[in-house]
Amino acid sequence: MVEKTQGEQNETKGLPQSKTKFCSECGEKISDKAIACPKCGATQPGAETSEKKSRTVAVILSVVIPGTGQMYAGEFGKGLLILCTFWLVIPYFYGIYDAATRKDLK
Repeated sequence: MVEKTQGEQNETKGLPQSKTKFCSECGEKISDKAIACPKCGATQPGAETSEKKSRTVAVILSVVIPGTGQMYAGEFGKGLLILCTFWLVIPYFYGIYDAATRKDLK
């Protein structure tokens, strides 16, 4: 039988063995309910987020202020790019289209 070192025991302390999984990115042992890995920050596949964001809100935000729909959906960089270039017209309509066709919004 392999004995755990004190460091390994501390890492899993408080997490029952049946309630853990491994991070999809770094392999760290984490809670099976974890949305993101505490070590590397990677979002875990199949993780249920408690906050569902609305596609309708994203579209309305994109129409009123270009890029804010993407920021609302969690893509701040894309939203900022659209906000800075919306006067070129094409990114404005792309922002509305992107907010309306996102698969991660209900």
